[in-house]
Amino acid sequence: MTDDPKPSITHGRAMTEKDKETLIRQYAAGEITWRRLRELGFDSYLDVLAGLGKLGLRQPIAPMEGPNVEARRRGIALLRRLLQDQKP
Repeated sequence: MTDDPKPSITHGRAMTEKDKETLIRQYAAGEITWRRLRELGFDSYLDVLAGLGKLGLRQPIAPMEGPNVEARRRGIALLRRLLQDQKP
């Protein structure tokens, strides 16, 4: 085990495009979080979104569980109503 409390897939070297793609794929699959990506060197969520798009992937969706489920459902319903109202 290393002294680094947050070991990286780069093992101390500069992150390559392949490393970034691997991490973005793990993020899309829900295997790691945005927080973990920041710890590993991603500074901007826009870079993550661009990487997801480049790889043809989508953002992970948090499971509908926990204390905020009802608030999330209300937010989703509101967005759907607003989008429906904008249709010609």
